[in-house]
Amino acid sequence: MTSLRKVPDYRVGPFDLRLFAAVLEQGTITGAAYAMSLSLAATSARIKRLEHIVGARLLERSKAGAVPTDAGRVLARHAGRVLLELDALHTEMAGFSRGTHGTVRLLCNTAAMTETLPPLLGHFLVERPDLDIDLQELSSEDVLDSMRREVADIGIVADYVDTSGLDVRPLIDDRLVAMVPSSRPRKRPPLPARLLHHPDILECGGPHA
Repeated sequence: MTSLRKVPDYRVGPFDLRLFAAVLEQGTITGAAYAMSLSLAATSARIKRLEHIVGARLLERSKAGAVPTDAGRVLARHAGRVLLELDALHTEMAGFSRGTHGTVRLLCNTAAMTETLPPLLGHFLVERPDLDIDLQELSSEDVLDSMRREVADIGIVADYVDTSGLDVRPLIDDRLVAMVPSSRPRKRPPLPARLLHHPDILECGGPHA
């Protein structure tokens, strides 16, 4: 007979985490009660219940106020992360509730990541605050492989790769420029693939894998 895995009992609620964070921020339980619109008695009861749940004393109380114990500092650190994640969760889900939120999965090569996309994405996200961009940098070949496996929505690659079977549209004319000594006789420019091995190349800029 297969044994059932016990489901953890997560009894620490977000409100109690916010209340504990308020105590540390205000320095007193009274100040936290006022900040959270609770009575002093209710605030004290919640803090005592929180200490009972975690099994450790969280605050050192005195007439001067309340300071966290070692356990309290650990709880505060975790509470901060949990509350940030909850805020992010509510923000994202609010977009879905309006039916306008979505994420565009975008893969691109190094040139697009560093040169082309930053100004374009900035303007796009300002105009479309209802959308998020999940951006990942890959080589052009890996971008194509991901697109063919349909794990991304848009891919940006250099024009030397085989894009057959995909809907392809030009994005930008990224010229490759090579500089050689002026004393060298001018000849027909070598193919771009040979530029990296050319003995007189000083600098090369343009499409990257």
